[in-house]
Amino acid sequence: MTFGTGIGGAIVLNRQIYKGADGVAAEFGHILTHPLSDAVEGLPFYEKYASTTALVKMAQQADPECIDGKVLFDKIHKGDEALKQILDSWVTEVSVGLASIIHIFNPSAIIIGGGVMEQEDLVQRVEERTKSLIMESFAGVRIVKASLGNKAGLLGASALFAH
Repeated sequence: MTFGTGIGGAIVLNRQIYKGADGVAAEFGHILTHPLSDAVEGLPFYEKYASTTALVKMAQQADPECIDGKVLFDKIHKGDEALKQILDSWVTEVSVGLASIIHIFNPSAIIIGGGVMEQEDLVQRVEERTKSLIMESFAGVRIVKASLGNKAGLLGASALFAH
């Protein structure tokens, strides 16, 4: 899964990408994670609460200077407590969606990436929070940082072009 402007992902079963009945499976960014009455704008899709775009919007409400993730994390590293709390809320939003996916698929691992996930210890925080939300029988799942980092999409696109 990748957390960026939206939330993207894929399901890999038996070393094959699962495409679903109509070839469009794994629209993880569009799972519903909140009651309809709590909708921010339109339907309460996961990406409206757990994408990097959502994180930056939440941060801008507290500090209008937070125009992107870089500014946000610079301020967090300098000790901004309000932004730390916003990040903590966002980690919970990410984890709620992951917990649902884990309970549905019972995967051995979830690989997460996107520029924001390059932050030190963020993936570990997401894993810890997620494991606090899932049933004990699912606790063996690993949540790991994508080894290709934020370059995965670019490398995947270039691989498709090369064929």
